[in-house]
Amino acid sequence: MRLIMCFVAGLLLITPPISMAESYLYKNIILEMPDGWSIYQDTYSDVGIQFRQKDTDNLIAFILRAELLIDGTDPGALLKNHPVEHPVSSVQIGNYSGYFVTFMSKGKCMANWFLGDGRDLLVAHFKGDCSSVDYTAVISVIESIENRAHAIN
Repeated sequence: MRLIMCFVAGLLLITPPISMAESYLYKNIILEMPDGWSIYQDTYSDVGIQFRQKDTDNLIAFILRAELLIDGTDPGALLKNHPVEHPVSSVQIGNYSGYFVTFMSKGKCMANWFLGDGRDLLVAHFKGDCSSVDYTAVISVIESIENRAHAIN
């Protein structure tokens, strides 16, 4: 009996937990949100899709502008009117490339990703407590975006 219990305990230690990610269809992309995040409706803004993390005040939002970059526009063009407190970094996440910038507002740490795939502009936003900033959820959602259905003109 003791051997069986040790075996079961060992399996629990080496087996990764089952992901409880939920899929959300937003425009023509599917967002795979990690466990602990749920859809949130901001009463002051209906732009994009927003998610809140359970037991925190962290927020993630995504805005997709379909075909905005089809003429070759660089996602960095949107940085002109952005509050840049820290250096802008170039990033490549999954099928998207663009720019990443961090800033503070109303005592919260924030970050924006201005990303393009050559066709669509994807803006990702994070807002959270400055003592525990973690962009892992944003990056994993962006990396999970692969199969998008573009309308055929």
